[in-house]
Formats: sequence, structure tokens, C-alpha cells
Amino acid sequence: MNDVELTVGRSRWTVSIPPEKRVPLHPEGTGNPIAPVRLLLQQALQQPIRFEPLRRILTPDDSIVIVFDERLPQCVTLLQGVVEELQSAGIAPGQITVLTAPGAQQAWLDDLPESLREIRRLVHAPEDRQQLAYLASTQAGRRLYWNSALVEADQILVLTSHRPDLVAGELSGTTALWPRFSDQATIDEWAARWERKSRNDYAHDLQEEALEAASLLGIPFMIEVIESSQDSIDSILAGLSEITPDVRSQHLQRWGNTIHQRASLVIATISGDPRRHDFDDICRALRAARKAVDPGGWLLLLTEIHPNFPESMQALRHADDPADAIRPLSKRKGLDRVPALDWALAANRARLALAVDLDPETLEDLAALHVADVRSVQRLIDSCDSVLVLPDAHQIRLRLSDAPTT
Repeated sequence: MNDVELTVGRSRWTVSIPPEKRVPLHPEGTGNPIAPVRLLLQQALQQPIRFEPLRRILTPDDSIVIVFDERLPQCVTLLQGVVEELQSAGIAPGQITVLTAPGAQQAWLDDLPESLREIRRLVHAPEDRQQLAYLASTQAGRRLYWNSALVEADQILVLTSHRPDLVAGELSGTTALWPRFSDQATIDEWAARWERKSRNDYAHDLQEEALEAASLLGIPFMIEVIESSQDSIDSILAGLSEITPDVRSQHLQRWGNTIHQRASLVIATISGDPRRHDFDDICRALRAARKAVDPGGWLLLLTEIHPNFPESMQALRHADDPADAIRPLSKRKGLDRVPALDWALAANRARLALAVDLDPETLEDLAALHVADVRSVQRLIDSCDSVLVLPDAHQIRLRLSDAPTT
């Protein structure tokens, strides 16, 4: 059978790819069978990695802060499960604060059950000095300013996805905390460092400081979620900050893949509810696909996301071609340049086409073509010599083995 089913958002597109054209994608591990989210969460909280069950480290008088990643799949179900575990330890909803990152949309509030309405909800504002408190200094002498709710809490829980990240390399329990819940000066300083360092060096330095900064907060309890496709969850791991290597290994088991050749057409998809995805997800998918496409080939992204473009994308609108936008974006201040730079690099390496919730004229201004339907995808497949499909490319960790180094 030549038929291949592509999951695009919440839809399914069926295309035909002849076997002789198909570039194999070799998984480095196997994902877990899909299990009920509540069961996965309960197991993680009651059997953390190298640590006591959550309930044993709590007392009924504790004030709790849950650092909450609102982009998690089934995020309200996860939050409700964590709160119920806290309640089983005698902690009332009024003792719990849910803290979200700057710019949080908080659409999840519409789905919040009545039983959780007493929980305090707070969006971090790094420029608001009233929200900040000094904690300590790092060994390198950095003064650590945190959201004051974190400094004053008896126990901090970090409920986050573990996934690739355009800036930090990976989002983990510690990089979900630092520097996004610090002061604006620290956030700006890390943004400025991005220009002066290689991506690998920057990610290493950021992860190291995040680990130290988190340890000075006490013993934050990490609850890290590894996503699967179509808004499902592969696994949940919990423990202290030191679990990051364990979670990274589990993420590779689910999302690590190897290819042995590049393709003239790479089809990257993003599945699931488009409301919980954003422009960063698009550009993470483009970054993965760019590794796998032949120079001058086609890079096709299929998604239902309606992206909000950062202001930095104006560099592409004003450039004659993507190559002309790369240097200005590299020198631009602020981390909103990072996804825009990934877009420009992808468009410079290959011809870029997207099935996305945008009008064709907008995409044309950004050096990309609009793909209207599955018939357009099929015509593109028929015109290319080799085809690689990257399902949920925004999550994939791709390794090239014996591929050309162009």
C-alpha cells in the first residue's frame, strides 16, 4: 500500500507515496502504550525518581506554588490531578497558587472545574518590582530575583512539558523556572548572550545556571510530561531537579529518530488542538525538517495553527530573499528573533510551503507558499524524487547518520 495517513491538527490527510520514494525514519526507541492521564500522574507523584512520594514531603499548613505550563495537553486534567493529590495531604485550595509565565493566555481557565475556583492564579510580570523578591546570589555572583510567590512558598511544584526549545535547547523543570520567572534585567541579559555564543554553548550555560538557581529555591518538585501525538501523553516523570537526564532519556525513547539520507521533499506535521500550539512550535518543526531536506528541495509544513507572528518577522517582509534577512535577525535584540531566524534559515535552505491558517499573500511576503489542500500536497509528492515524513516534527529529535554534510 502506498497510502500514508498524515495527522494535521485534528484532521487526517491521506496521500500516496510510492515505496521507492519514501525515505525511512528509524525510531531510536519505542513510545509507551497510551494510558489514562490520571493513572500516569498518580504513578509519577506516588513513585518519584529517587525521592519520596509527594504527600510525604507536605504538611497541612504548607503554602504551595504550582508553576504551570498552560501549553500541556490535557492541562486542566493534569492540574486537577495535582491539586487532588495536595488535598489528600490536607492542603486546601486556598493555600495553592498557580503561577504561569509572562504572556500566558490563560484559556484553560474556561475549563477549570468549580472545585478549583478558590485557587489563586498569578501571571508573572518580570518588569513589576512589586512581584519580585531577592533570594540569594549564585557562585558566579548573580543576584537572583524571583517572583515573590516562589520565594515565600513552603513547597514549589513545577508542572511542565519536557520538549525541545528554540532557545534553551530543551524545556525541562529547571529551564521552565529560570530565567522566565526572574526579573526583566536578567531575562534581557540572557537574551543578549544569545548573540555572543553558539547555540550549544548558550543552551549549556543556561541549563547550568537554571539548575543552580532552582536549587537555591529549596527542593522544587518537578513533574515533567512527555507528550505523544494528538494531544495524548506518553509518560510523566517526577522528582527533584536531578531527574532531567532521566526525562531526557525517556523523551529520546519516544521522539528520537535517525535518517540515513536527506530527501528532496520533507513533510512535517503538527497534530492536536491548534489552540495550544504557537509560532514557536511551527519554527521548532522547521528546525527539525531543515536538517533533513536537500538544499534547494521542498520543506512542507502541515498544521492547523493560526500563528501570531513576532515583530521580528518584519525582517523577512523587507528582505529581497531569506538570505538577506538572516544577518539582521542574528544581530537583532530580544529572543523573539530566534523563531524568525529559524524560519529564515529554513526558507534559505529549501523552498518553503505551508498548509496553515493564513492567507496566501501573508505567506508570500514571508518567502513561503500556501498549500490549500491534500491535492496540492499530492502534486508536490509526485514532482519530487524522495519524500520524508516527520510526524509531529516540533517534538522530534532527529539524527542524521551517513548523510551528506552539505
